[in-house]
Amino acid sequence: KKESAGCHQRKNKMCGFTNGTSMRNKGGFSMSVSKAFALFMQEAPAHAEAWLQAAKSLDAASALDKKTEELAYLAVLAATGNISGVPFHVVSAKSHGASREEVLSAVLVGLPAAGAVVIGAIPAALEAYDSGSR
Repeated sequence: KKESAGCHQRKNKMCGFTNGTSMRNKGGFSMSVSKAFALFMQEAPAHAEAWLQAAKSLDAASALDKKTEELAYLAVLAATGNISGVPFHVVSAKSHGASREEVLSAVLVGLPAAGAVVIGAIPAALEAYDSGSR
């Protein structure tokens, strides 16, 4: 039986991980976490809660608005090849007003510095944007 592993409140959304793979933000957008992250929340709840608290503190310290923060985070995910987090953060960026073109630009902004690795994030980013979830 999957149990809630904790809660992470960010500036403009409340995350409730109760079913292990999906959640809704305050804007009503359905957002899914990767299977790996859901398993992390389920199997290591103390570590997950510690990680989420650190993320909450870093978020509170940020001077960026939520849309800009999510677009910047997408650029980092793409540049590091961490594709599993892309869909979640695309939907969050979209819920904060990011356009499809802004999402694509965020994914590609690291192309000169990180190289072609960012191209691997394009399918996940556009699929998540166009479907509005996952």
